[in-house]
Amino acid sequence: PNGIMRIYNCAFQGCRQLTHITIPRSVIHLDSNAFQDCTSLKSVSIPPSTPELPNAAFCGCTSLENIRLPEGVKQISWYVFKGCTSPSPVSIPESCINIGPSFQGCNALSDIYNHRPTPQDISDDTFTHYGTLHVPAQSITAYRKHPVWRKFRIVAL
Repeated sequence: PNGIMRIYNCAFQGCRQLTHITIPRSVIHLDSNAFQDCTSLKSVSIPPSTPELPNAAFCGCTSLENIRLPEGVKQISWYVFKGCTSPSPVSIPESCINIGPSFQGCNALSDIYNHRPTPQDISDDTFTHYGTLHVPAQSITAYRKHPVWRKFRIVAL
């Protein structure tokens, strides 16, 4: 309900009947594994009041599609979307400065829209599949020079 400020660790883990969620704007803290293995979850609406997506928050949500993170999200922690076999596209806001190894096993991930002008420093194990990366036009050269981002086919937003 509106008014809650935190969704605790493993709160909805394994809820296989959950298909759509809208996290209220009042939530400022989402704990690790909050929605892990919700295998029927197709969509989630994350409010801009949530600055961090914690470890494994949506790990194993195999039906999750079209991940659009709001402006205000600053960090995508470890394994947040690991094993999400359906997501495409993913939209990363300009506010996001840290991305951990979050998209492992997302083999259907064909398009990523990264709105940050400066490439985030990511590790080689952040992605296991490299499709098309859409970035600000003025940033294409910087992304092509990055040791990991350059593995994508890079085009202008």
